[in-house]
Amino acid sequence: MARGPVEVLFLSFPAEAAVDQVVDLLRRPVDAGLLTVVDLVVFRRDPEGGLVFDDLEQGEEHSVARALLRIDSDTLLTDLDLEVLATSLADDAQGAAVVVEHVWATDVAEGLRDLGAEMTMTVRVPVDEVDAAFASAD
Repeated sequence: MARGPVEVLFLSFPAEAAVDQVVDLLRRPVDAGLLTVVDLVVFRRDPEGGLVFDDLEQGEEHSVARALLRIDSDTLLTDLDLEVLATSLADDAQGAAVVVEHVWATDVAEGLRDLGAEMTMTVRVPVDEVDAAFASAD
């Protein structure tokens, strides 16, 4: 099966934000056929300061999120991925590790492979840096 490029996004958001809000935002590009969510793990600190991980593709309590996002059955996140992410989490925040497949690029990626082309580097520029670059150009 042909796949598009896969990317891991580490998100951090206020502790009081509802995970449902994050799911709703992710659902938009999924519904548009641009992305597939391959894996989604949410984490937060418990009252004692320990980390609690919640894999949205597992467990009956997450069946709605799974259905809304059409989360793939694959798991690509490792414990090390989650440890790296957890170390960057502020005490007053919760986070999510989201693995997304860029479905929109599947045909392009397959065509490039057929030509013998290969991806030699990718760079993701965070939106705040893009905004700052355009603001300084004005």
